[in-house]
Amino acid sequence: MGPCLVPNSPREDGVRWVSRAIGWGSRVGLLALTASTWSTSVRAAPLPVITDKVYLDCKIANYTEESVGTNRGATGSGRLVIGLYGKDSPESVKRFLEVLSGDGLTHPNYVNSQFTKINTESGLLEMEKVRRLNKVKLAGGDAFEYDGNLLPVYSNPILESNDLRHDRRGLLTRNKLTSTPEFGITMRDNSPNLDGFHCVFGEVMEASSFAVLDAIAAIPTYTYTTSTGYGGKEKTSQVDSLAESWFSAQREFYVGAGKAFGDGRAVDLRGKLLRRVTITRGGKL
Repeated sequence: MGPCLVPNSPREDGVRWVSRAIGWGSRVGLLALTASTWSTSVRAAPLPVITDKVYLDCKIANYTEESVGTNRGATGSGRLVIGLYGKDSPESVKRFLEVLSGDGLTHPNYVNSQFTKINTESGLLEMEKVRRLNKVKLAGGDAFEYDGNLLPVYSNPILESNDLRHDRRGLLTRNKLTSTPEFGITMRDNSPNLDGFHCVFGEVMEASSFAVLDAIAAIPTYTYTTSTGYGGKEKTSQVDSLAESWFSAQREFYVGAGKAFGDGRAVDLRGKLLRRVTITRGGKL
């Protein structure tokens, strides 16, 4: 027969203490191993390498000064300094640099292109199509031309992917399904809904550049609601609020239906910037 332990005896307490110490030691060891593994995994994720440094000068329209002919940009106009990820997104960066250095005669350039919208769902600052770069029908298919010059390079989309996430403000990104050189800039700290169909290829750098983004974010945008209420009446009751919500939902439904049927007039204007933001110059640094 094995030794009999008297309840609450010093020996029994000692056995329990040793057992508990071993258990806690195992837990501490497991936590230390987990923390070590997590730390190693964090260190193992390198930051994207900046292979090229470029700039885009952006002008925010000042309608008062333009009306008297001075054509000077409004407060907030300035330079976006950008770092490009040529190792993580080589094809996207190549296309961007080609347009950045385009002569504007036979090949497109970003000059005079505009940022026109901040997407209400993703928070993406979107660029309209590059000026004078147009889609045309050729031999039963789609092709692109620039001032009458066919550009076969835009025939197929750049289906480029990487592991970079849209987890910071100021990231340059492009839609993987497009072949043209338009791009967007993230205006939120996290936009996970862009991770599926967009490819990050660069970042905005320097505090002065983020001041330009702040100025763009402060521009009023188009919405489906009004500041006064439905029908232009003063918003004084719950009835006005309900009517305005119904108007917004109805408009959203018809825009969606129009897009589904291919109606080119069906455009979701929510988030459209109510002042022009134009690229006036760009180049390498």
